[in-house]
Parts: sequence; structure tokens; C-alpha cells
Amino acid sequence: MINQQDAKEEPINSGARDGEPEDVVESRVERIMELMAALKFKRGKTAKELAAEWGIPESRVRSLAAEASRRVARAVMDSDLVRAKVGTALERVLEAAVGDDDTNRFSDDERAAVQNRKVIVDAALAWSKIAGADAPKRQEVTGKDGGPLQVTRAPTIFLPPVKSDDEPAESDAAGDDTATG
Repeated sequence: MINQQDAKEEPINSGARDGEPEDVVESRVERIMELMAALKFKRGKTAKELAAEWGIPESRVRSLAAEASRRVARAVMDSDLVRAKVGTALERVLEAAVGDDDTNRFSDDERAAVQNRKVIVDAALAWSKIAGADAPKRQEVTGKDGGPLQVTRAPTIFLPPVKSDDEPAESDAAGDDTATG
């Protein structure tokens, strides 16, 4: 579901100090991303397993997992990407539902399954909303019973300036010579 190219940024270079080649670091981050996307990365458990498999400290796996998590979030929350995927999915569902299929690419089973796709559509719409890919909505704020808002002015309070230890005392600032003798 997560396209590695969509989520990929520049390779993380923190592996170089640990003696890990950049391509090894990148492949490990991608593996963790795949586990996260499949909901198979279990906090506290998977890091230990991967550390043993890769022969590296668990803390290093947690560091790689943090980068993978950032990339997954970026890919999943990219509103342009969400708009494209949701639009394509909804188009396919609608085509199957209305039978607008000149190429006969939908089987009878697929058409029948459209009835069960309400859950998919609801999930797609929820994802769009979360990622900010849905259309902007106008919000109006009104007062009691739909009337105008009552605006009240808060009183202005002036506080004396706070003196720091570096500021001269008032007697020094006023040019009072009695302080020095």
C-alpha cells in the first residue's frame, strides 16, 4: 500500500558512523516500513527480533524504526497522494456499481462485491479527511440562537517592567552620586 518512492527521501546517513553501508541502512528502513504498513511491526517485540536477525543493537533498530515511521506517516498523510489513490479507488467502485464497463474488466463476482464496498468507500473517505485531501469546508460561527457574536473588550492591564540582575539600580540610573561616595 505504501509506495517506497512516495515515502523515500534522502537516505539516512546515521548508519555511516556505525559502519553500516548506506544501502544496508536503506534496505533495513524499507523492511521496517513494509512491516509497519502490514501492521506487523510490534513495538518492543519486532525491534528485538530484527536486532537478533541483523546482529545489531536493539537501540539501532529503534532508530531505524523511527525513520521508517516518519516516512510511513509522510506517505500516508500526503494529501495529493491520498487524493489520487482515493479517486482511483472510488472511480473503480463506481464503474463496477453502475456497470459502466465497455471492456468487461469486471466479473460478476466483482460487481456483486460492490455491495460490500461501502466499508471500503467509508474508509477511503475517512482517510481523505484525515490526510486533508477532502474539499475545504466553510465554517460559520454565530452567537446565541444564530445571531451575531457578542464581542466584549477585555480590560488592558499594564505591568511594571521586570528588572534583571544586569540592570543598574534606580539610584545609579538616576545619576545619584551618593551611591558612590
